[in-house]
Amino acid sequence: MMGVTLWLQQGQQQQQALRQAAAQRGGITVEAGSQSVWRFLLVVQQEQPAFVLARADSLQQTVTLCALPADLQVNAPAGTTTLGECALTAGAGRAAQLLQQTLFGDEAAPALYYLAATPATWQTFADADEVRWDTAALFDAANQRRLGLDADPIAVLTADTAAGLLAKAQRVLAPETAAAARAAVWCAFLRQQPALLPALADRWRQYSARTLTNLHSGDLTGAGECFGYLSRQEALRIDYLQVPIQDNTLTAEAMRTLREMLG
Repeated sequence: MMGVTLWLQQGQQQQQALRQAAAQRGGITVEAGSQSVWRFLLVVQQEQPAFVLARADSLQQTVTLCALPADLQVNAPAGTTTLGECALTAGAGRAAQLLQQTLFGDEAAPALYYLAATPATWQTFADADEVRWDTAALFDAANQRRLGLDADPIAVLTADTAAGLLAKAQRVLAPETAAAARAAVWCAFLRQQPALLPALADRWRQYSARTLTNLHSGDLTGAGECFGYLSRQEALRIDYLQVPIQDNTLTAEAMRTLREMLG
């Protein structure tokens, strides 16, 4: 599996280098980061881990997020396990690997980088200005009451208060709803803080001692170039997906959606 991932990564880098070289021969300047796609499994390390799939696509000028509940069933050599249990016992890298195998089986899967950090470290990554989140776009009245947001559906969040709200969502909401809330909040931070996206790779590098990841220095440089390019595009679309889950298992529709997202 690692060999396939390295082969795909090297192929992607070689294709990008060839495109850049061809463009330069034709007198066209290719902006750094404009020809790449990066896929991540972002993990919040805590008693009940949280997971966000992310795709940054400079070719399509999109950033897409999809949060997954910790009790999601994934295929394992001995049968099945949950995404959360796998991360707790075998690490974020193994969770990313089993998720890929669940989605793609024996097919060659695109490179999926993982980055795991504690809630406090994720707060540091997102520490910037306040954002406003319209909870009515996601929650019904009952869920707003459970979160204490029934008086005003517009939540004004900092990185610190957002972490507290999402921790409460994990305690009082259904797992799929709590996961969707995390994707929506992270999406709001990226949309409303223009400086956050291009700064992410540098912040990940700065706090590398507090994270678990398979991102190397060169990967962080490439991802940073992609993030920087995307942040300068007026047509940039930042959004999140919700996928249907039944009995802690991805439905066929969810499998297709995630395969397309990571493809």
